[in-house]
Parts: sequence; C-alpha cells; structure tokens
Amino acid sequence: KLNFLENKTLAWTSQIVGIEELAKNESFLLCTPTGSGKTTIAELAIIQNLLSKNISDNSINDSIALYIVPKRALAAEVEFKLSKILTQNLNTNIQITSLYGGNDYGPDEISITEAIHPFVLICTQEKTDALIRLFGNEFLEKVKLVIIDEAHNINSEDSRAFCLETLITRLKMKLKANTRFIGLSAFIGSKDRPIKSDYRSTRQTIGRLYYSP
Repeated sequence: KLNFLENKTLAWTSQIVGIEELAKNESFLLCTPTGSGKTTIAELAIIQNLLSKNISDNSINDSIALYIVPKRALAAEVEFKLSKILTQNLNTNIQITSLYGGNDYGPDEISITEAIHPFVLICTQEKTDALIRLFGNEFLEKVKLVIIDEAHNINSEDSRAFCLETLITRLKMKLKANTRFIGLSAFIGSKDRPIKSDYRSTRQTIGRLYYSP
C-alpha cells in the first residue's frame, strides 16, 4: 500500500532475492549494496514472523523480534522506518521500542515481559546484553526473530566486533531452535556464504563516474 502511494510498485532485484529466502522460513545472511532495500526485507521478516499466526483462537501473541544495530543513530532511523510501515500504514498492534544503550531502564523495558502484543525491540548490542542479564529466560523465550544489521561488523578485528560475535553465539545457544536469524550487510567476506545481489537501483546508477589513466 505504501509503495503504491509513493509510486514504488515493484520490488527491486535485490529485494526479490531476499523475499525468496524469506519464503524458505530459514535463517540467512543477505548481502546487497547500500540503498538496495535491505530494510524492506527486515520489515517483511517481522510481518512474517510476528503476524502470521492463526488469530482465530484469540490467544495472546507476545512474540518479540530483536533488531540489533551497531549505533544509536541507526536505531533511530530504523525505528522511524518500522513505525511508518508497521503501525501507521498497516495499523497493526505491534509495539516498537528503541533501546539505545547505557545503563538506564525505562518503563517500556520493564513492561517487555508483561506485553500482550507482538514487540519489536531495536537495540544496540550493549543494550541487548543488558536485557539478557536483566530478564534472562523470561525475555529470551519470547524472541522469535533476530535481525543483525550491518552484520559485516562480525568479521572486523576490533573489540566491539568480537563482543557482537560473542553475543550472537550466546543468543544461538539460549534461544529456541526455531528462532530465526537474519543478517543484513552491504559487504561481507566470501567465507560467510551469504545470499548476494549486486543490483543497484537506477537512482544510484545515474551519475556514476568511471575514470582511468
């Protein structure tokens, strides 16, 4: 609906690759260029994992999608995009909360374990670690989807990348076997065997400059 209103009625080639992987209901790593629509794949994954259950039995759906970002600025950007799609446009009952890091704990965080609606938590890796320590299994048993934005940071050699890799390993050990992991990256090493697409939208192609001696 939103794409129609904004004159974007077609899925880009890079997005089609991601949609095909979503249809398999498996975890995957998507590697496409910056600006090629990776956030749309994350939006569809959230809709697929949090809203695809049978609602005829009126059971409480308190599933959580954990969206891990490397920086607070990116968390604010993701929150804006997801709110526009999931609450303003689709009018779903999904709650979206951004937790940017630090040692503060607000009311939204305390209410996580008492939520009766699907939840999207947009967190830095430090805040994710804090939530695990604070709520433990009571929080983890509700997590149905983990999205790691800028997943190429795992391959970096700095200490922050090591902490992220450790965090993802801990999550995989603690979460249920059917919890889905989706990594999003603009570039990543070949050893990771990602789902790749080199497609760039027309607005990126126009104006590209090549030069040689």
